[in-house]
Amino acid sequence: METKKCTSRQSHFAKKRYILYDVNPLEGFNLRRDVYVRIATFLKRLNAEDKQYQWILVLPPWGPLYHWQSNHIGSQIQLKWGMFFDIESLRKYIPVMEMHEFISDYPVNNGKTTIDIIYQLRNDKNMYETGIFKEKNMIVSCSNGPVSYKIIHDQQYTGFFWGYSNISSYDLQCLIFHGTILNLKNNFNPNLYRSIMFDHMEIPLHYTYGSTEYWEARRSMRYNSILYNIAYNFTSKYINLMEHMDLICDLKNNQGKNLSQKPPQTPVTHGFDLTVNGIAFIVNFLDHFTETYLVIIDAHTKWPKVLNLKKIMEAYGLLEKFKCLLARYDSPIHVVTDGGPQLSSASSLSIEASSSCV
Repeated sequence: METKKCTSRQSHFAKKRYILYDVNPLEGFNLRRDVYVRIATFLKRLNAEDKQYQWILVLPPWGPLYHWQSNHIGSQIQLKWGMFFDIESLRKYIPVMEMHEFISDYPVNNGKTTIDIIYQLRNDKNMYETGIFKEKNMIVSCSNGPVSYKIIHDQQYTGFFWGYSNISSYDLQCLIFHGTILNLKNNFNPNLYRSIMFDHMEIPLHYTYGSTEYWEARRSMRYNSILYNIAYNFTSKYINLMEHMDLICDLKNNQGKNLSQKPPQTPVTHGFDLTVNGIAFIVNFLDHFTETYLVIIDAHTKWPKVLNLKKIMEAYGLLEKFKCLLARYDSPIHVVTDGGPQLSSASSLSIEASSSCV
């Protein structure tokens, strides 16, 4: 057993290094999505800086969540990320794999998948008492607080592990942590560990919140085509969104590959057109006192971009604004308008960017 343990820990021949994580069981869907963004931006930077290893994020299965009380719809444990998100879209940002893929890919000892080490993160209670908040990354005795894992007869640690009885860990360390997620790099030690799990990963903070990198990571979290079709069918049946929009541009995927396809039997002239995997932009004009603004909203992320038109409502001025928009996101696949005749060709807005774009 000890020989196998050392062999697994000190394997210098495989470039793959696996990062697993979990969060407080009471946290909901949106917080878990936000935790993913924190880790994703971190791992992208790590892979860019460290070419010796390939850092892969293992996606923790969903469920059971406290807010999910609909027991009549079936099991709500060990749900794959692919049930909600487009995995290939996630992989365009960082290397990820589902838990079942990790179990298949990782070396197995005696029918079990054994992680090299778990770091159970804890908040520093003294900071709340003293009011002095500073970065901290300190190993402490696990006996000083609640522990989610217990040691078993063969000197390994067992726990919930998303409901998998064949997953355990060789080691457990408790870590008082405060600061951005970048500081966890000190705990990786890739020469010794091939797989590392961080529990209570909601504790590390963003280091890129609100930046371009943050929104790129968040944009990669596209829902899968099944959910988009459900949303499309619902909005088509119950909501007339064209009352609130002047233009919808379904653009090429910002990764360069054209993934925009309309759902079957959805004419371009339909009141609301939501593409599968494409980028839908809702464009409106907003008058505020003496100013006019062009408001562009990503229909998927709801992230707005507001451009001050500075009283320029002539066709030439608007054309300049759209040139800049298309220079950034590429030409539309198709366009739906409610202010005039429908555009029958994407070439209607295939225009060159001007030097005024910033």
